[in-house]
Amino acid sequence: MSHEFRKEIEFEEKLSRRERMLLSYLYNANKILEPTVDMAFGARYPLAEDILGVKPNVVKNVLERLSSEGYLTRELYIVILKCPDCSGYWLILRLHCPYCNSSKLRRGEAIKHYECGHIGFKSDFIKNNEYVCPRCNKKLERLGTEYKLIGTWYTCLDCGERFGEPKEMLYCNDCDKEFERDQLILEGLLRYRLNEKSLTGVLLEFDLNKIVEMFRDKWDVLIPAKIEGTSGVTHVFSGVMLSKGILRKKVLFDIEYDVEAVGPDAVMRFFAKSVDVKSDLFILIGIPRFASDAKELARAYKVNVLEGEKIENVLESLNKLLKSTLEAGR
Repeated sequence: MSHEFRKEIEFEEKLSRRERMLLSYLYNANKILEPTVDMAFGARYPLAEDILGVKPNVVKNVLERLSSEGYLTRELYIVILKCPDCSGYWLILRLHCPYCNSSKLRRGEAIKHYECGHIGFKSDFIKNNEYVCPRCNKKLERLGTEYKLIGTWYTCLDCGERFGEPKEMLYCNDCDKEFERDQLILEGLLRYRLNEKSLTGVLLEFDLNKIVEMFRDKWDVLIPAKIEGTSGVTHVFSGVMLSKGILRKKVLFDIEYDVEAVGPDAVMRFFAKSVDVKSDLFILIGIPRFASDAKELARAYKVNVLEGEKIENVLESLNKLLKSTLEAGR
């Protein structure tokens, strides 16, 4: 078994095609994988679910493995609460009277009458479009001298007590129990960022090495390529090829992977980057192929696309484009 063939087998064992596709998407789209909060699962990663084609709980395991193997880095995104009894996430805030524990409460903006000390809702003080104390029936005219607004206030409809802060309890809709806030479990949700060093060294190593080896006589290939656009935004490409010699022609390219066919989103992302930077040639490579609507979009945007089951299948077409670029400068 040759060294290159053995290397290819080892590479394929490290990452499935769907995993390569996910990492490639994050790389080319310059995205961070952020979670959404779900009542059933806590953290969900819809983008990863769609690309990997697996269930939410499996996605978490895949992302953790990719993180432990160095392809992704983990960052704390947000902290949420979960039930200490059933570990459920469907929690509902319930307000109770701190005196009798009733949940039958009324809330409103409150007023305090200085002279008699009565505190009540603002709506209870209004009489014939004037403020009148409902306890002593005195007309209130001077804010700050006769009365003051004291903000949001509550009254219990069972025991009649008034208070500024109700007792807060969290009700778990899954196990039908209530808990105080301090009893709940804090759970951190993670977001995942691509480890570019690992991507350069492992994800695209096999495919990009083939490009480097084939064109090394006439081209310098640098991976990845970070190019600042005229807008000031830095764009990431899979690589840049610089021709050797005086002319120094520049070619920017992306490699997009998909399980079945690369879609139009990849073409749109590539086109958006290409219009903001300068290069003699832009090439988008799709492995294993482009979807029909992606090809139509590429034609409309005049994007050079190459496709093949493996990178070897596009090298000859890539060579023709590169030759044309060099000859155009003579």
